[in-house]
This record gives sequence, structure tokens and C-alpha cells, in this order.
Amino acid sequence: MRLLGPSKMWSTHTPQEYEAKHLAMCTAARISPWESVRPVVAHVSEGRWVGDCPHCRNGIPLHRDWPTARCAECGGVFPHVQWPDAFDEIEAVLAVRPMANQNWTDPETVERLVVDNIRHGLAPKVVD
Repeated sequence: MRLLGPSKMWSTHTPQEYEAKHLAMCTAARISPWESVRPVVAHVSEGRWVGDCPHCRNGIPLHRDWPTARCAECGGVFPHVQWPDAFDEIEAVLAVRPMANQNWTDPETVERLVVDNIRHGLAPKVVD
């Protein structure tokens, strides 16, 4: 992943650290982790892959290679994250932007991101 996720938001670098941090935050808030069947939909906000908790709307840090997403607000554990099919292309196009402008949400297309980059004088990123 070129963009940030749990490493930036929760200072976790492995799925095990992510799970431990989630448990610590739940324990501090006196809530128990619980598994949800509802999916989390991935989007990019200021250079970070995040999702909105489908139960409490809290922002959740996401990592594409990790098996779950975890909400610190309500304790939800989400084994289903909906990632965009154009994940690599989205990351490549956003990577040339300043972090504050690295934003994407479905249904925005890669083509639209490229046009926005050109409009703002950013060199188009060639996607492999």
C-alpha cells in the first residue's frame, strides 16, 4: 500500500498489533469487541485508507492485506471490507497529490482523478 492506514492512525504495523490496539481501546472504553456481518466500504481520506463503521459511523483505519477492520468506538470487528477493483490505480494517481488532497470515494473513477491531477498541474502518474 502506498497510502496510509492503521500505521498512521493507530501506530500499528501488523495485523496482530492492530488487533491488540483495538482490544486495548475497547477495554479502556469498557466495551467488548464483537463481530459484524455488515461490510465496511473502503475510501481514501487525506492519504489514508479508511471506512465508516456501518453501525456507529466512526472512521476505521483499513489495510488491504489485513483480515479485519476494527472500530474503536463501538467495538465492531469486520471481516468483510469492500475494496475498489481499481485499488492500485487509485493509489498511483493519488500518490502525486499533497496528502491533504489524496481523497477518493466510490463512484469516482480513476479517469476523473487523472483529470483533476492535470487540472491542478500535477504530472499524470503512469499506472503499470
